Amino acid sequence: MNDNDELEGYGVPDWAEEIIEKHDLGLRADAPLSAAIVLLTDAAVDMAEVSQTAFKEQALSTQVMSRLGEIVSMVEDARKLSALCPSKPTAGTVTASSDGTLTWKPMGEGDR
Repeated sequence: MNDNDELEGYGVPDWAEEIIEKHDLGLRADAPLSAAIVLLTDAAVDMAEVSQTAFKEQALSTQVMSRLGEIVSMVEDARKLSALCPSKPTAGTVTASSDGTLTWKPMGEGDR
């Protein structure tokens, strides 16, 4: 990982670094959990685009099937990253900024 990588200090294993680099997650996530969430979001957006393409073409073309394979790979990599993530929900508050950015704060944490 490079010096601009938010996850560098997290001490992730080599296999996780490969996933982070493969999907360019280093500057889009600051922890394994957020990296997995970004991957799932990317996969969902891509899936919506692929389903629209299949509907417009009225076919499951080679291009559509290839893209589906890439989406499956993203979901599988998110599943692999889950080994580094909490497995139980954590209580907190989600707030949305005016630009749509979501922020999560643990319960009891004051404003910073």
